[in-house]
Amino acid sequence: MKKMDFIIIILLLVFSAVSLFALGIYRERPVDIRLVEIKVDGAVYESFEWTEGLEKEIRIDTRFGSNIIVVDGEGLRMEYSDCHDQVCVRDGTINSPGEILVCLPHRLIVEIKGKRDGDGVDDFSY
Repeated sequence: MKKMDFIIIILLLVFSAVSLFALGIYRERPVDIRLVEIKVDGAVYESFEWTEGLEKEIRIDTRFGSNIIVVDGEGLRMEYSDCHDQVCVRDGTINSPGEILVCLPHRLIVEIKGKRDGDGVDDFSY
């Protein structure tokens, strides 16, 4: 291995470590409002604010299949799905902004979005 190859590898490793550290700090920013957005086949099926103490069961029956999503104190989870592989049910509970549950056979996406009070346009909006 040449000297320049070694330098490039070290620079890439340093850049990767700094990027992971920066993303970790950004992800840990507290949010004031947690929004849950449920999409079926790319269209918003339901959207609501997730507050402390909210307990809710959402039944989704579409031409693609049936799902039950449970919202409780621990987070959101796919309680039931009639798809054949059950990956969405085995994914477990999500509770942080940026986490998603996906049921591909039913074209269903459940996403938690975070928002801080006073946030206007953020870097990801562009």
